[in-house]
Amino acid sequence: MNESEFIKNANETRWRFHCWYYPSFEWELVETALPWFIFVITILAAPAIVVLNVLEIVAVRKKKQLQRVSTIMLSSLAVADVLTGAVSMPLTTAVDLLIAHQTFLDHVCIVDFLGVTVMFSASRTALSHLTVIAWERYMAVCKWTDYKTIVTRGRAKKLALFAWLPFMVVTPYFVLRGTSGDVEWFENVDIIEGMFWGVAVVTAIVYFYVNVYLEVRNRKRNEVIDVNALLQAKQSARVAKTTGLITGIVILSFLLPSIVAILGNFFTIMRNTWFFRLTETLMQLNSLANPLVYCYRDRRFRNAILEMLRLKKSEKFMPNDGATRRLAASVKNPCSPDLPLRRTASSAGFALVLESVGTSNGTRPKRSMSAPSLRLRSTCVGVV
Repeated sequence: MNESEFIKNANETRWRFHCWYYPSFEWELVETALPWFIFVITILAAPAIVVLNVLEIVAVRKKKQLQRVSTIMLSSLAVADVLTGAVSMPLTTAVDLLIAHQTFLDHVCIVDFLGVTVMFSASRTALSHLTVIAWERYMAVCKWTDYKTIVTRGRAKKLALFAWLPFMVVTPYFVLRGTSGDVEWFENVDIIEGMFWGVAVVTAIVYFYVNVYLEVRNRKRNEVIDVNALLQAKQSARVAKTTGLITGIVILSFLLPSIVAILGNFFTIMRNTWFFRLTETLMQLNSLANPLVYCYRDRRFRNAILEMLRLKKSEKFMPNDGATRRLAASVKNPCSPDLPLRRTASSAGFALVLESVGTSNGTRPKRSMSAPSLRLRSTCVGVV
């Protein structure tokens, strides 16, 4: 080997290295803008993920009207998202910084291993929570007559603990096996287990939401006479759409690194660690989906967070149960002093408004009905 070939091989060894737990993926120590781009995104997103998810947890704990079964599960999911923003993202940010500066490279693998372990464990925990939430929405829409009997708050809390099994069991197991040095076992089992877990939970989630969609479509086709049942169905369908949107975002971001890990065995370009890091960053950013989507879709949730941030004045909510009734009567009718101008009644999200105005020949009520409110109205008309 001549001198030029020796220098070339030495440079290749210096500018490329791989970590023991993923020997098929290589770090490239080249000066590009991609590490800094990923670093900036991560350093900006991590605090936002922590703050928004903590606000979500506090809002559910403090606001009684938000303490539903679905929100209890979402607040438990928010804890996993907080771990992503507070633990996983700072560790991966440190890796990006070390690689960009090309310093302390002997610590890159262990730091990256810890960050990736927390990230994948939190993502699997998120999928477990979303599976339970999909089942809860299925019960609320398709089995609504038995919903309150089967889906209780106590059972929801037990299911939330059950959804943490991937983090409490899988994480220590993989850490112990990963540090044992059995590289081939770790890489193969990690991919197989991730595929099996992902396919199982995605299949369950798709099954539940397909049944929810079919039930909602059937209800739209059939005329619903009971207004309260119609309102409850609309509310359940809206919550199902919200949780379904969050689920779709999480599943898409979860599948990307798994697909890259599998295709990396066949395509050289996908063995580049920066390509893999980009998909990992997208996977970490799904922790923003839970609070952002829910705040956008749920006005009460959004108002609760704005109140905690002192951006909105506190509102007093009426308790949302069937036993609560509110009746209000206004002042005299300007057309006929003997008739009331307006009466309203509301219950469990249902509003009934009666506006009665007189004419010279009596009242002429004009009726119309719409959800979520039923409105009966008469117009003040004078007869010549």
